[in-house]
This record gives sequence, C-alpha cells and structure tokens, in this order.
Amino acid sequence: MAKKSNLAVVSPTEAARLKSRIAEDESRKREAVQGPDDPIGVELGPSEGRRVNVHAMDRRISRRKKYVEAVDPANHRLTGNDRQSASKEMAELEPFFKANMLTAAEMSARPSADHRTHSAYLQAVKKSMAQEVGSKEFQKKAARYKYLARLLEPENPDLGNLERFRA
Repeated sequence: MAKKSNLAVVSPTEAARLKSRIAEDESRKREAVQGPDDPIGVELGPSEGRRVNVHAMDRRISRRKKYVEAVDPANHRLTGNDRQSASKEMAELEPFFKANMLTAAEMSARPSADHRTHSAYLQAVKKSMAQEVGSKEFQKKAARYKYLARLLEPENPDLGNLERFRA
C-alpha cells in the first residue's frame, strides 16, 4: 500500500495554510534581497530596516516545502489496487466500531443524585473505558481508519468521523 511515514497526513485546508506560509516567506525573501552581489547573503530588508539572513530563509523555505510534500494528502492519494484494498480494510473495520462504540443514549448519560440514573452513568463510563477510551485495540483501529479515510478522500473530512457509527 502507501509507504509508511512517521508524519500524519494533514487535511487539505491545513496543507493550503502551510503552502500560503511558504508563499509569504518567499515574498519576504524577495523584498529582502536587493541585489545578487552580497557575498555573505545578509541583506538589509527595506521594509523592516534590519538585517535579514537570506540563506536561513532559504533553508526554512526548503524545510517547509519538504514537510508539505510529506504531509499533503494530494501527494498520498491512493489509486488502483491500493485504493481498493484500503476501501476493503475500512469496510472490515466498520463492524468493529459499531460493536464497540457506546450508543447515543449511553453517551448522553450524566452523573445524577438519582441512583438509577447515576448507575447508568457509571456503567457507561466503565464501558467507555473498556471498549473505547481505555482500549488500545480500539485506539489503534480508529487511527488506522482515520488515516485510510484521509488517503482515500482528502477533501471529505466526514469520512473519517467515527461518530456516524454510533447507534
């Protein structure tokens, strides 16, 4: 499937924000550079009135471009067999979530002075800790599902929302 990366794939909105920051840095660099004859790469920025290290700006821009390339969902979009296998894996995970997530009624339970209502709340908390929040298996599968959803449909943020499986 897709190559493994330690970096998470970001949303398209976040990728666009990062690209706009790169464009701003490049614009600042163009403003700072007054001529190519500076031997050490330190220019006086006309708008700031202070010295600017153009080489440091180049390095920062380069680092940001590499980061955006690594986390932009457009660069990780799955196609062909990878897309089919990821879609199949997501479909296999869905019954697990339906079986292990608290119901909407259990989620709405609140602590109360009434013993019957309070015991329902305590049961919901115990179930949540055992099946959702406290379950490493659930957390791992949820992270995998969200990752695959972002790779399959980066422009659809609701695809990875597990709340839609809550009964």
